[in-house]
Parts: sequence; C-alpha cells; structure tokens
Amino acid sequence: MGMHHVGIAVRDLEQSVRFYRDGLGFTVLLSQTFDKDWKRLVDSPCSRMRAVILARPEEPGSAIELIAFEDGVARSPRSGPPTGIFLMAFEIADVDAAKARLTALGFGDFELEHSDIGGHRLHVTFVRDPDGNVVELVSTGEVRAANL
Repeated sequence: MGMHHVGIAVRDLEQSVRFYRDGLGFTVLLSQTFDKDWKRLVDSPCSRMRAVILARPEEPGSAIELIAFEDGVARSPRSGPPTGIFLMAFEIADVDAAKARLTALGFGDFELEHSDIGGHRLHVTFVRDPDGNVVELVSTGEVRAANL
C-alpha cells in the first residue's frame, strides 16, 4: 500500500498552482470542476469545487490535489500551534534553483537547517506555501551522492 495523493484546500487556487508548479517544478496532471454534496462529505456549504492535481515529473505516482471550494467561505492561512498534517517534505535535486524560482514568485521567506539523521547529513529548507502550510525541501543532489 502507498499514498496516492494529498488534498489541500486553498484560498487562491491560481496562487497555489504557481507555488507548486512554477516554484517547485510540479506538472499539472488534471484541472477539473466537480459537482457533489460537499457539505455532507467535507462540511463545505457548496456543491462545486475546482481541483488541480499536480505531481513531480520524476514521481507521477505521488501527487497533491489543490482544491478550491466554491462556497464563499473566507479561509485564513494556517497559523498557531500545529495540529493534524502540518508539513509536507519533498526531495528536490536542485534546491537552490527551486528557491530562486520561489523567490521570484514572492515566496522567499526560507528557514535553512542542516541535520544528521541516522548518520545521513541532510540539507533542508523550510518555506510556507500560500496557505501557510510548511513545505520542507530536502536536498537530494550532493547528499545522496555522499551517503550512498
């Protein structure tokens, strides 16, 4: 068994698509509107939602689904102490290039960290997506070569 995808309810679908597609290099696999009783299923007072499913070209089986509910409910970025899923980590071969793209898009507030985990040196960068979700970029280039 493996995870198929993660759904993220977003405030601004186009801004979120820019972050994941243009900033992190994901590819849009599907962009579609769905009509359903979303109130019953996820407690959104609407019957229509727009979904964009994206995946990284080298990992088409692991995707994220950005969802914009057409319910008129104002959504605020995440803040405060974490609860539930609060972080997504992605392996990125060229973190510097991803950071440059994100900075050019206006998402340049990064936290950097170097960690030793299980004898492996990891270089990670943290950034928040447009909805305040923590996104961890794990460098895979030199780290993998040095630790294989």
